[in-house]
Amino acid sequence: MEKLIELLNEYCKEKKIWEWSILENGYFFHWNKPIKNKKEEFDLLVISKEYEFIKRLVDNDKIFLWDIVLKVYNLDLRAGKHTYTEYPIYESLLMLLSIQDEPIEFLVSVLK
Repeated sequence: MEKLIELLNEYCKEKKIWEWSILENGYFFHWNKPIKNKKEEFDLLVISKEYEFIKRLVDNDKIFLWDIVLKVYNLDLRAGKHTYTEYPIYESLLMLLSIQDEPIEFLVSVLK
């Protein structure tokens, strides 16, 4: 999670927007705004297409692309089964994040 916050804050500095921090109670905090966000709100913002953070991760080679490819193409090499549909990696990652029960944990798992 620390790596994710670090990458988020790099993005925030680049975009000249607020920075993020995690409070002890599990809330996420905007440094430039004295508000607390519940985890669900944080998840939705970070993985949203409009926020463009996921696009930045892909564009800056911060994602293990092979993990995404295996999941997007539904490859199970051990079972010899797969389906094939081609999407750009950025869109594929957004799709995968949108169906995760824990999207932030999934995102952390594919960070380089």
